[in-house]
Amino acid sequence: NIDHVEWSFDDPGSGQNYSTSFNPIHTFSSIGNFNVKLTVFQDGEQKDYIQTVKIYPRPEVHLGNDTSICYPIILDAGPDAMNYIWSTGETTQTIEVAESDQDQVFWVRIEDFICWDADTIVVKSCDPCDVFIPNAFSPNNDGHNDVIKILGGNYSTCELRIYNSTGLEIFYSTNPAEYWDGTYNGQKLDIGVYVYTLVAKCIEGSVIKKKGNITLLR
Repeated sequence: NIDHVEWSFDDPGSGQNYSTSFNPIHTFSSIGNFNVKLTVFQDGEQKDYIQTVKIYPRPEVHLGNDTSICYPIILDAGPDAMNYIWSTGETTQTIEVAESDQDQVFWVRIEDFICWDADTIVVKSCDPCDVFIPNAFSPNNDGHNDVIKILGGNYSTCELRIYNSTGLEIFYSTNPAEYWDGTYNGQKLDIGVYVYTLVAKCIEGSVIKKKGNITLLR
């Protein structure tokens, strides 16, 4: 036998701070404590009820962009949740992803009181780190094997040095896009065997060191 009701949500920032619905739905504009007031009108009388509603921050999780790995990595869902549920069945903040020759999909759901969030990440397999250079080339401008450059992949930095038979350094580069065309100071070098050293740092942190000979043909 209630005549009508009036609600005040103590939330002027929402733009809809009042309602006369018996069962209103209100979306609060921010986190914090709100003193929600209900006024009930019945038989010419009114009665007020006040209840404090606490709005918690919504938990957020971001596992990062899809990535490729050649070594175990740690997926971290962040420290702000009360509960963690991973697709693997684990309930910890972090999980370790092992190497695999197949792409893997992981998801996590985090919960904080009645609020939750979720995210998914694809962890792709990758080719092993490797660097190398050919052991012979013929810089005669015929379009075939005219230059020496670093080949391979999954490395972050590299350093290539080439020496002649007397130990003179005739080429140096840390750019994998650069190449040696068989010249030194603009002059074509003679047919012969040249020595190289190659150092590369792989994406996962290991270092590859190689040395050998390059035969220059004309």
